[in-house]
Amino acid sequence: MLGKLFKNTVPLAAAVLLSFAVFAHADAGIPMIFVTLPGMALAFIPVYLIEALVIANMLQVEIRRTFWPSFWANLATTLIGIPLAWLLQLGFEFLIIRNHMIDTTTIPQKIRAVVVYSAWLFPYDWWVFPVALLLNLVPAYFVSIILEKLIIKRFFKESSPYLIHTAVTKANLCTYGGLAGICVLNIVYASVVHYHLKP
Repeated sequence: MLGKLFKNTVPLAAAVLLSFAVFAHADAGIPMIFVTLPGMALAFIPVYLIEALVIANMLQVEIRRTFWPSFWANLATTLIGIPLAWLLQLGFEFLIIRNHMIDTTTIPQKIRAVVVYSAWLFPYDWWVFPVALLLNLVPAYFVSIILEKLIIKRFFKESSPYLIHTAVTKANLCTYGGLAGICVLNIVYASVVHYHLKP
């Protein structure tokens, strides 16, 4: 089943790579997938271990039974879910801006712009990059729950779908909450550095 899942996602992976070639232009901004994907890869081991612990607790099974399922679920999230979430976010961005760019003159316009441009970032101010990192976690969180739930339930057919959904949701709340906390710390750090260096 897992082998078939990865086999069926080859076209998706190709689409992600092609999207880089289609939309990549000089001075066109920063594709945030180049930042979020390596970051998620670095966080892979602690994330999958934490989720294995949470899922074992929720399903009331031994921890050794959840290590392997959590590993596959988070591998699928890293290789498939994160690029898919970014593509959905990027599609939303292009749908909004289409033939015109969002003005960034006023504070409300800047806030709106960082939300819209969070997939393919236009760094018009010092604070947009760490905020965009935080915003990129939102679609990734929901895609992760959907994808990981499909995989986890293959390993625990004796557990109810509701219990698996609750376990996966709680596990991702823990891990994405931690990642969001790191992003918030980056925002605070960027703020301190900016105002410290500001003449």
